[in-house]
Amino acid sequence: MKKSLLLLLLLSAFVLCCREIPYLATAPVIDGSPGDAVWKKAAYIPRFNSYGEEKSHCQAKVWYGYDRNFFYVLFLCEHGDVKNIAASYTEHDDKVYFDDEVEVFIDSSGRRQDYHQILVNAKGVVFDQYVDKNGRTQIGWNSDVKAVGKILKDSYCVEMAIPLASLNFAENTSGQMGLAFSRVLNYCKDQKFVLGEFHRIGTWTRFNFPVRHGVRLEKFTMPTYGGKHKVEFFIQNLTSKARKLEGFFDKEKVTCFLPPKQTKRLVFNVHHKVGEKTSHRLSLKEGEQELIRFYRLFKPADLLTAFPVSSVIYKGEKLQLKVHIGEKPESALQVEYLSLEGKTLWQKKFKIKGRTATLSLPFDHPEAKVILSYKGVSSSMIIRSVKGPWQ
Repeated sequence: MKKSLLLLLLLSAFVLCCREIPYLATAPVIDGSPGDAVWKKAAYIPRFNSYGEEKSHCQAKVWYGYDRNFFYVLFLCEHGDVKNIAASYTEHDDKVYFDDEVEVFIDSSGRRQDYHQILVNAKGVVFDQYVDKNGRTQIGWNSDVKAVGKILKDSYCVEMAIPLASLNFAENTSGQMGLAFSRVLNYCKDQKFVLGEFHRIGTWTRFNFPVRHGVRLEKFTMPTYGGKHKVEFFIQNLTSKARKLEGFFDKEKVTCFLPPKQTKRLVFNVHHKVGEKTSHRLSLKEGEQELIRFYRLFKPADLLTAFPVSSVIYKGEKLQLKVHIGEKPESALQVEYLSLEGKTLWQKKFKIKGRTATLSLPFDHPEAKVILSYKGVSSSMIIRSVKGPWQ
């Protein structure tokens, strides 16, 4: 009995030690076609498990591997009606989970508490998010994955190259990660999984993963409002040796020297145009290995909105303006009155304490253009004064 138990423990330890993700010396071409010979050297799973009651005979296969900078995944998914594949969402972080799609779950910290989830539909559209230890989702996290989907004769193929630097592996102290895959056919509500169950991190298969970064993105500030801003990144060196990182922020070249066990602050000036889709990308490498990958894609909202309680006031009354600033105010709010010919009639700067304020201002002009400005963003209106309600 004791020998059998010891043998079982040794066998279990052996299996755990053998759980390795294959290293791919050559990167596969990410084009949505399953024929690249590189995939023959990847790990291969020919069949997925059913999630709950079996609803479809259609199966899925997955190949996966990694190199110094990317985690690669290839899904090949059988489909019973390729002419009616559900792939109606076309925008990043749209409701891709309502389409026919595949999913990758990665516990990169190794803590079995928080994880990253990447969904890609049959046409290569991505939805990605980070889920913290309390189950709160952060859809603002973007993997910056390169994903391509292609519909084939009786199946669809999805290939991915997920940047390891976007997964913050520097926080992993165990040397192990959790991994699971899922395939969803929404036309028949069929879900299948392999290596672990849907969103149940405790069931995911553990792998030894030799990626070591030693540098992490500690925190950042990224205003999502229109206007001129400073973007800040705090890069932490977790090792006892100095590090030199080089890369770029958007189109700007960056060199970052990190003393041992210290944090370096990087600051960049940006200008967001309201309503126009914008993105920011920070990539830092040490030699050929990328250690930091940050990516955000969003449409900036209004930083400043203002409107009068009434655009017509009685002579001698105060002008009442409602003001909302889309962040904790950091700069002064400037108010300026201009004549219709453009001459400055009055101006003053105000320190706004909260995001919402009501200004009560003197107004002794028959008519004027009132302009409010905050951090390069302006809001304007025409105000008239009259002697009485009938004039």
